[in-house]
Amino acid sequence: MPDIWSGLGVEISKKSEGEWLYQVGGETRGPLPMQVIAQKLINGEIGLRTFVAREGGEFHPISQVAAFAQHITEAKKQVHKRAAAKMRRLMLIFAFPAIALLSVAGYFVWVELAQNRAEAMRVAKAKQAELEAKRKKAEALPDMGLVALVSLGSEDTVKISKHTGRKKNPNRKTGTFGITNRANEPEEMVQQCMLSQGAILGTLKKNLAKINVCVEDERSRDTQGQMPSTLELEFIVQTSGKVTDFALKDRHYRVGPLNNCLIKVFNTIKFPASNGANCPVSLPIKIGK
Repeated sequence: MPDIWSGLGVEISKKSEGEWLYQVGGETRGPLPMQVIAQKLINGEIGLRTFVAREGGEFHPISQVAAFAQHITEAKKQVHKRAAAKMRRLMLIFAFPAIALLSVAGYFVWVELAQNRAEAMRVAKAKQAELEAKRKKAEALPDMGLVALVSLGSEDTVKISKHTGRKKNPNRKTGTFGITNRANEPEEMVQQCMLSQGAILGTLKKNLAKINVCVEDERSRDTQGQMPSTLELEFIVQTSGKVTDFALKDRHYRVGPLNNCLIKVFNTIKFPASNGANCPVSLPIKIGK
């Protein structure tokens, strides 16, 4: 079927000069130059379905008028551009609240994390202050009268077992059936403790407050006044400075709260590291009245 507008379009295109009318909302406007109508079409002020006509002619949709064919192509491009721009604006409009919401949520999360870090630091500082206070309190105990309860004496009271083994004598003779003849055999030390009495006594004096606490606690339970005036401590100082095998020589205190308390205390005491062998130590402590 032939296009009924083809002839009209060709005819109009030949007479494109002059004034044009267009209809908007049932109202006829114009006349206007063709270029003005075309610009309105490209700008989107009128659409592709807008009816246009030459003065004195019939109205037809502008999309079917050949005179505007070039302008219609450009108008369609502009329609797509405006649609894309509108879509971007809509996306920004909808995205902005989401971004704002995420920003606000992120801010509150950051604030909470900052508060948690601050609280953790506060708790850590409080614990550190508490430990420091306990340390100072323990160091101050000898000045609070407890030092009169326990005293350590002098370096001479610290007994260290020096001999820890014998070196075999390759020149010794064996008797009948391979029995060694030990007569007049000289004994030689294989290893010996290299830690001095002064170092041991000095370390114990630094920890005297802790020992006092244990003795004071035992004194509070001694309702019959049977606690002796002297208790002998026995322990081994390893070459690393750690204490093992702590014991009270008095058989009445080899087990019980006092022994347990002193074991805990001596487990915390660190003597100077030394060469040689471990140092078996015995030391009497005097308990005041």
